[in-house]
Amino acid sequence: MSCACKLRAAMAVSEGILDAMPALKSVGRPSVNAAAMWRYFTRSVYQSGDLPWLACREALQNSVDAIRAAVRARQIRAGSGQFAVTWDGDARTLSFEDNGIGMDAETIVSKFLTIGESGKAAATSSDEAAGGFGVAKAVILGVSSTFRWEMHSRDNQAVSEGAGEDVSIFDAPPRQGTKLTLYDVAEEHVTRWDALRRAYVSIEDRLRELLAACDLQDVRLTFNGEAVALMFDRKRGAPVRVDESWGEGTEAKIKAYRRPDRGGAYFIRLGGLLQFVQPTTGRLTSDVVVDLRTTQRPGSTEYPLNAARDALLHDAEATFWRMKSEIERESESSVKPQEDEVLAPDEGVGEAGADIGAQLDAVMKDPELLALLAESEGGMVALRQAQLQTPRTPDPVASRAPAALDLPPEAPGAYERQLAAASGIVLPTGRDGLLRSLNDFAERAPDFAPLVQQTFGIINTAGPLHEADAAAVMAVVEEALIDEAVRAGRLRRYDLTRDADLEALREILRQHQQANPRAAERVSIGLDLLNANAYELREDDFRYLRELVTEALPEVPVRLVATGAGFYEGEALVGDLTGLLRAQPAPAAPPKKAPPKPPQNPFAPHGGLRISKLHYDKDRARRFKKQAALWAPALALWGATLRLVAAEGQVTIPFKPGWVLDDKVEALCERLPGRIAVIYLNPDRFKEYQSVHPTRPLALASYLHSLACHELTHLDSGRLHAQGHDERWMIAREELATSTGHLLPVIARLAQQLLTLPETPQQRRVRELEAIVRRAAPVLAERVLDALWQRLRAKPPKGVSVAYINGFFLRNQAALLALITEQIQAPLKGPR
Repeated sequence: MSCACKLRAAMAVSEGILDAMPALKSVGRPSVNAAAMWRYFTRSVYQSGDLPWLACREALQNSVDAIRAAVRARQIRAGSGQFAVTWDGDARTLSFEDNGIGMDAETIVSKFLTIGESGKAAATSSDEAAGGFGVAKAVILGVSSTFRWEMHSRDNQAVSEGAGEDVSIFDAPPRQGTKLTLYDVAEEHVTRWDALRRAYVSIEDRLRELLAACDLQDVRLTFNGEAVALMFDRKRGAPVRVDESWGEGTEAKIKAYRRPDRGGAYFIRLGGLLQFVQPTTGRLTSDVVVDLRTTQRPGSTEYPLNAARDALLHDAEATFWRMKSEIERESESSVKPQEDEVLAPDEGVGEAGADIGAQLDAVMKDPELLALLAESEGGMVALRQAQLQTPRTPDPVASRAPAALDLPPEAPGAYERQLAAASGIVLPTGRDGLLRSLNDFAERAPDFAPLVQQTFGIINTAGPLHEADAAAVMAVVEEALIDEAVRAGRLRRYDLTRDADLEALREILRQHQQANPRAAERVSIGLDLLNANAYELREDDFRYLRELVTEALPEVPVRLVATGAGFYEGEALVGDLTGLLRAQPAPAAPPKKAPPKPPQNPFAPHGGLRISKLHYDKDRARRFKKQAALWAPALALWGATLRLVAAEGQVTIPFKPGWVLDDKVEALCERLPGRIAVIYLNPDRFKEYQSVHPTRPLALASYLHSLACHELTHLDSGRLHAQGHDERWMIAREELATSTGHLLPVIARLAQQLLTLPETPQQRRVRELEAIVRRAAPVLAERVLDALWQRLRAKPPKGVSVAYINGFFLRNQAALLALITEQIQAPLKGPR
C-alpha cells in the first residue's frame, strides 16, 4: 500500500479532498555556505582587519574563562593559570595553549564549531566570563587563510583540512586544557601598517603588546616561551575620578600611567583583558586605562561593549567620550572670554597706568627696600645648589606602551608651524595674507568666486566673528589651501563621486597589489569599496580606503572627499580662525556714523582688567573703573610681587598683572591667543585681607606670595584652571613657594611703602628709640673719644710720646667724632 493509501485509511476522510492536496516533492531546511559565513563574521563583525591580534585577544579570553572554570572545578590551583602564544614565522603557524578546563567532543561540535553558540551563558559577571556572543571562533579560526587548523583538548584531537572539508575528531592522549594551532597565516598579517605610528609593525610586537596590556594576576602569559612583562606598573598610576554612570551593572576603575613622551592613548579592558585601544586627539603624557567590570551578559541592552568588543555602547560610550573630552581639553580658563569684558594691558596708556610707573620708581629709591633686596638676592640659587648635593631620583615611567601617534616636534608659540601639515599646507599669516590667499583661489577657481566674495565680507566685519561665520570662512580657506597644495603637487585629492578619480584610485590599488602580494586581500576589499556608491560608504569604510591609499602612496599625503556624503576625511587645516584674524586687525571700513568709543583700560600699559558680566555687578564695576587711581598702588604691589617670585623662580614666560572683577574668582592666570599672559587678582578679596591686617605688612606679603606662586605655576606649566591641579602641578607649586619664601620681607616692605600702611605700635616704638639714639649719638661719641684719649695718655704705645698723642687728638677731633657717631648710628640704617 502506498503512503497516500495509508494516509487515507488512517484519516478516514474523503479521497476527493486528499486528491486535491499537492504532491510532496522534497524536504529541506535553511542552510548556509559555512566557509562564506566564517569569512563574513571575520570581516564584518570584526572590522579592524588585524586578525592575529583579534584572534589572540579572543583566544586569551576563552582561555581565561576556561582557567577560572578549572579552578572552580578544583582541577588546578588558583593563580596557576597559564596562557602561551607561539608564532613560527617560517611555517606561518600561530598557536594558543592553556591549562583550563578544556572541551569534550560534544562541546567542540555543538559550541565551538557553531557560530552564535557559547558555553558561557551561565556566567553572572565579567569576572567569570567576558565573552558570550558565540562569534569569537570566527576570527580565531579565520586567521588561517585555508581554514586548516588542529585542536587538542582533553582527550580529543579536532582536525580541519580546509574550508570545504569536515572537521574530524579523534582520540588523543589526555591533557589539561586546550592547544589550538592555526596553519597558513596570510602573509599580509606578518607585518601590518599602523596608521597612527606611520610604520609597519611585526606580528610579534603586536601580539606581545596585546598580552602586556592585560592585567591578569591569576594567569601567567608567555610569548614564544618568554614571560610577558606588564605594560602598566600595578604599583603606580594616578586614579582618575569620573562621577558618572557607566551603565546599569557596570563600573569602571580608571588610572593614568605616566609615559616618557606625549604619545598617550586610552586602553579599554574588561575583567583585566585588553579589549581595544582608543587613540587620542590630544598629546597625552599618560596612558589612560579604563578597567570595566559588568554583571550584564553580552547581547543584553545594557552590555557596555559591541559584539566585536572594539567599541563602547550606551551609557559607557557617553561617559567615556565625556571623560576623554575633559582630559584632552586645552587652553580653557574658568571664565569664558565671550562672557567678560577683557581690557588688555598693552592697549594705550590709562589714567592710573602713569601713576603706577611713578610709584614704582619712587619706592625703588627706598634704601631699606634696596638693602632687603640685596640681602635676599641669590636665595633660590643657593637653595638649588644645596639641593644638587643630594642625588634625586627621576620620575618613574609607569607605562611601557608604544606611542599611540606619530609625534610631531614641539613648537611652542609657533602658531603657523603647528598648523603646517606634511603636505606643506601652511596657514597664511595675518588677515592680509588670508585675503591674498583667497583672492588667488578665486582667480584659479572661478566657480568659487561668489563664495570668496561673501567670505571677504565676513572677514572685514568689525568685531568678533560668530561661530557660524567662522565655520563658513574656515571651509572656504581650507578649500583654497587644498586647491593650492594639489596644484603644486604637495597633496593628492580624490573625489569618490567622480568616475575619473575612482578609476585613478583603482589603478593605484592594482599597482600596489602587484608590488605587494601580502596586501592582496586587503586591496581586494578596497576595490570592492570603490565599486560601491560613495554616498553609501560608512565612515569606517572611508578610513579603511584612506589607509590603503596612503600605504600605496606614502610619499605624498592623500585626502579623500565624498562630496555630499556627509563627511570630509582628514584633519582640519585651519584651526582657530578667530585667533588668526585677531593677530592683525583689519582696517575698519568708513562708518556712516561715529562708532562707539571702545572701552579704555585705566591701568594700561602696566596691568590688565577683566570684568565678568555674569558674576559681578555692573554698578560696582563702573565705580571701580572711575576710582582706578586709588587701586594703582595695590596693582603695583601685585605686579612687583609677581615679578620678584618669577625672577627668583626662573619663570621666563612674559606676563603682566591685572585686576579681575568676578565674585567667583580670587586669582586667575589667562593666556589668550596673540596676547601677553595676564595674572589677575580680585581687588575685593585683596581689600578684605588688607582690612583685617592693616598694620601687618608681613601678613599681606604672605597672602600675595601664596597667590603669586599658585598662578605662576599655572603660567609656567601651561596647565590652566579648567584642567585642575594634578599631582605634578601641586609639587611644582610647593617647590616654587618654599624656594621663594625668603622674599617675604621684601614684599612686606613694598606693601608698607606702596600702600602707606599705618605704623604698628612696635614700629612706632622702634622709631622713637631710633630718634633717641640719633639725638644721643653726638654726646656718646664725645664720651667715647674722651675715654679713648685718656686711656692712650695713661698708657701710650711703645715709642709714642704723650705730647704726640695730645697733638693727634687735637688736630683730628672733629673727624674722629664724626666717625664714632656714624658707627653708633650704623645699625639704624640696616633692614629691620
